[in-house]
Amino acid sequence: MIAPCEIRAERPHVVLIVAELDTGLGFHFCAHPTLSGPSSSLWFPLDDEKALHAAVEKVMVMNHAAHNVVRIDPIRKGHKYADYRVVYNAEIRFEEH
Repeated sequence: MIAPCEIRAERPHVVLIVAELDTGLGFHFCAHPTLSGPSSSLWFPLDDEKALHAAVEKVMVMNHAAHNVVRIDPIRKGHKYADYRVVYNAEIRFEEH
C-alpha cells in the first residue's frame, strides 16, 4: 500500500511553439481550450526568448489557465521554431457563498 504522501499526480502541461513569424517572435499554445484561440491560430508576442518563462506565465495566469508555471522543458528545435512542454500548477478557484 502506498502512503498518501508518496502519491504524486503529474502536473498539467501543454505544448508550446515559439517561432519567428513574419511579424516577429511569438508563442502559441497547442490544443489548449482557451489559449489556442477559436481556430487554433492565436499567437502572443515575445520580445526576448530569454524571457519566455515570465511571458508564458503572465499569459496563463492572466487568462486563469494556471496558478503559476513550474518549468518549461525543450522538446525539439528547428530552424525558426522551438517546441516546449510547459508544466504548470492549475488555478484553483473557490466559489464565493
